Amino acid sequence: MSPPPSEGLVGELIRACRTQIGDELGSMTYFTPTDAEYLYLRVIKPTLERLS
Repeated sequence: MSPPPSEGLVGELIRACRTQIGDELGSMTYFTPTDAEYLYLRVIKPTLERLS
């Protein structure tokens, strides 16, 4: 089993993804050959624009 990434690395990955994707980033998942772990999960509330 691979060790999970450090908190510092997770923070850097989240910042890099949010810089490229913006507020639309909803989740980031860390995959290994045997496991998966959410590094970032944000609840996005639906708006009227998204419902149409």
